[in-house]
Amino acid sequence: MECNKDEALRAKSVAESKLEQNDFAGSKKFALKAQNLYPGLDGISPMLTMLDVYISAEKKIGGLTDWYGVLGVGLSADDDAIKKQYRKLALMLHPDKNNSSGAEGAFKLISEAWSLLSDKAQRSMYNQTMGFNFKVFQHGPGPLMAQTAGPGSSTHATWAHAGGPSPCTAPRPGPSTESPLSKSTKRKPPAPKTQKKSAKSSPAGVSKAAPAPPVQTADSFWTICGQCRIQYEYNMMYRCTTLLCPTCKRPFMAAEIPRPTKSKL
Repeated sequence: MECNKDEALRAKSVAESKLEQNDFAGSKKFALKAQNLYPGLDGISPMLTMLDVYISAEKKIGGLTDWYGVLGVGLSADDDAIKKQYRKLALMLHPDKNNSSGAEGAFKLISEAWSLLSDKAQRSMYNQTMGFNFKVFQHGPGPLMAQTAGPGSSTHATWAHAGGPSPCTAPRPGPSTESPLSKSTKRKPPAPKTQKKSAKSSPAGVSKAAPAPPVQTADSFWTICGQCRIQYEYNMMYRCTTLLCPTCKRPFMAAEIPRPTKSKL
């Protein structure tokens, strides 16, 4: 047992050395080795927590820090969960309680994460910038229309991150101050319209469109699933919300795109 403790102390010493060199991944490797050799080694648990904070801070999403990862909470964590996790980390990393190298820097990171995620307005803006949206319709509203984005079709949609659309623009002003997102969580999604099969066969992969597609009005918009590239027409109340694609069953941000031409419907 004492032999294991000596080896664990040596591994921890290497971990501390790599931490001072900002080699957080290498430091964690030796810190884990020290913990495996001697689980009760003094200070090893706070050290691993500190390293997780630094490693999470290094990971960028679209060039921005993942503050959820820094604090160690899930994307849909509520205020109480965020507060509880911050207090837990603060007790381990506060410089007054942890004088190890790197503790102060890690404490500043979790404090910054707490400052942002505990502020509803800042968190909402951060989620939108990162492309996060957690009001997912698990069963999904029925689209008014759907079609495949065939070769050469132009949607003019830009992609900020792989597999997802760019952040939505601000919702169109209206007489009500209630946001489309809050409305969408209170209304029952409409049932999808049944599409009749056309007499002519369509190319493989193209869904059968109704003979007389409805004319788009201010109450509807077109969007596209970034995974399967199927285009849908939805009621405007679902604009800039995260929907579940009826085709591939993957969530996607319903960003508005130009209405497809009639020849492609």
